[in-house]
Parts: sequence; C-alpha cells; structure tokens
Amino acid sequence: MTVPTNLNIHLINSNRIGSILSIMDYEEKYSKYQVHFLGDKPGFIDCIDVDLNHKKVVDLGCGGGINSYYIKEKYPHSQVVPIDISHIRCLKCRENAHTMPIKADILEIPLRDASVDFVVCTMVIEHVPEDNVLVEEISRVLKNGGTLVVTSVIKGKYAWYFRKNKDGIPALDPTHAREYGSVDEFKKLFIDYRNHQVVTRKIAFSPFRFLYRAAYRLGIVSSVDSKAFLTNGFLNNLLKYKINIPGYQEIEICCKKD
Repeated sequence: MTVPTNLNIHLINSNRIGSILSIMDYEEKYSKYQVHFLGDKPGFIDCIDVDLNHKKVVDLGCGGGINSYYIKEKYPHSQVVPIDISHIRCLKCRENAHTMPIKADILEIPLRDASVDFVVCTMVIEHVPEDNVLVEEISRVLKNGGTLVVTSVIKGKYAWYFRKNKDGIPALDPTHAREYGSVDEFKKLFIDYRNHQVVTRKIAFSPFRFLYRAAYRLGIVSSVDSKAFLTNGFLNNLLKYKINIPGYQEIEICCKKD
C-alpha cells in the first residue's frame, strides 16, 4: 500500500491562541516520548454492533493510530479518518494504520455537519479543556442514527498513581485536564444520546512498555518501534504481565444519535 507523504492541515481558529503554548508543549514533550504501542486490541472493537465497511469512521485524538489500525483490520472497506492535534502523532498514525490523518483541533473538527457514520474517541476527552464542546462537535458531525464510542478514566476516592498534573495533584496522566469522579458524572455528557451501553474495566499498565519508553527517553535506544509488541512474539507474551492501577477504572460508553 502506498502511504501518502503529506498531511492535511486544519489551522486552529485564532480565538484559541491562548492554548497554543500548551499545544506545543503537548506535542514536543509528551507526544515524542509517550509512544503508543500496538499489541492490545481496544476493547470496543469486538463490541461494535454495526458493519463499518463502506462507512465513514472518524478516530478523534487518533494518537499513534491504534483504533484506526484495528478498525481497518476488522473492516477493510471502511473509510477511516484519523484526527489529532499533534504532528508527531499524525506521522505515527500514518505509519501504523496506513491512513491519511488530519492535523486538527478536535474541538473544531474540520468535517461537514452530519457527514460521519461512526465516531471513536478513546482516552482523549479527559485531555481537552472543554469536554462539553467536544461532545457538541461529535454531535454536529455525526449523522442521525450514527454511533459513537467514547472512553475515559474514572478516578475513585482512594485512587493513586505516581504521576502528577501541572497543579501537583496525583493523576493517571500529567496532561489530563480532568479525571471523572463517577460513572454518572461521565454519562451526563451524553444525556442527549440514546441506547447507552456503559462498560467499566480495571486499568492496568505493562511495565515492559514503560521500560521501553524509559530507555528511549534516556537515549539507551535510538528509536521506538510502536509495532514491536504486535510483531514480536516474545514481547507480545510479555503484555500478559500487567500491574493494576489502584482506584482507577476505564469507562466506555457506546450510544447513538437520534
């Protein structure tokens, strides 16, 4: 397959100039070293109840292209449109999923109204400054009867992780703008949708992925192969060994637009 050499560019509206510095920080410091590895199939893939072949699918905050890769694997005739604000992430997504990403702010999705059949947005909504705006944008581009899948994190009362956000508060990820306190709090964002299916899962991380990223950050390895845990049988087996993160859960909501 021939991979396009250019990226579509959507310029961020000038009224978001105040967020430019944080966007640059996100791309340069976070995206470079927090490599997204393929290997674990996203949980929602085998729960999709619609045939996405010949459908337009948008992967919001596509990152390294994990969702796009597995959607194309299961639905080879789907039209997948990955979108991410990070140039580094877009390049990785193009490499991993053989798709043409759009570099854009997902709070201003550069797509027409009611033009999308399926929207997936995993572990992204907690990063954006205005989660309600993101939900409104999803609603704008999604067709009536279209499906959306959104995942995020629930932080329990005694949840703990070794990272801290910019305010010095322990967080699962230092770039999180928020971490939801309950299932109900998260569900309220999607009150205008129907057929809610909500799934919660424990969150666990692979120490071997962590060590791989750390070696890259320290210069021990010159580059990281984001498909290493997918293509290398030994590394893939290591993914079985994971450490649960105390008090944290992943929440996944699947619903339809009326």
